[in-house]
Amino acid sequence: TWTVSLTAKGTPWKQGSNGTQVMTLGTISAKSGVGVGVRSDPQHPAEVVRFTTKKAWDLQQLTHVNDGLLSTITLGDVEEVDTNSNPDTRVQGWLVKPPAFDPTRKYPVIVALHADEPSSFTVAFNPIFRSFAASGYLVLYVNPRGSTGYGSAFGNATNQAFPGVDYDDVMAELNEVIGRGWVDTTRMHVLGSTLAAWTIGHTPRFAAAALVSPVTDWISSLADSGSARA
Repeated sequence: TWTVSLTAKGTPWKQGSNGTQVMTLGTISAKSGVGVGVRSDPQHPAEVVRFTTKKAWDLQQLTHVNDGLLSTITLGDVEEVDTNSNPDTRVQGWLVKPPAFDPTRKYPVIVALHADEPSSFTVAFNPIFRSFAASGYLVLYVNPRGSTGYGSAFGNATNQAFPGVDYDDVMAELNEVIGRGWVDTTRMHVLGSTLAAWTIGHTPRFAAAALVSPVTDWISSLADSGSARA
């Protein structure tokens, strides 16, 4: 996280924290620079933390509501998976591994795609993906073009062209993971909305799909939303 003064002219950006985590700001005192927020990372559900803008990376965890649960379960690793979808596009994703992951074995994989509206996955703890991993699945979740957080060109790449290049990005990420030798390619599954529906209509690679409120007919979808007129 980074901070900048709203009153002092020419004040440079100051680093407030670092690390692989998601910080959600709750409130901050303009006078003292002390604030509270919620932090989560791939291995830890959300907890409340205290911080100060006067000292970088001075986060103090205030709550421990998940400690009891975490002490009773084993979590697999979460590995960042970045690859080139084409020579000019770098795509970011993450792979959740089952507990006691064995790199000599092959596992079924679930490819999880986020909602259609401008959004993106983060590195925050995801209990649904953890449940899948605990059942013996690899879970690959990807931020293809059209996702937020990677600049305007990346986010607008699917404007008036969705689905499209985002499908290419997902396939590039999946191929990267398959290339590591961990995936049972006869037991691949996709989970998502419109992009997931598009995916199973463009490749026979997946053995199963779970579609959540996909748009499969743009004309009727626009009519239902009031955007189209007879």
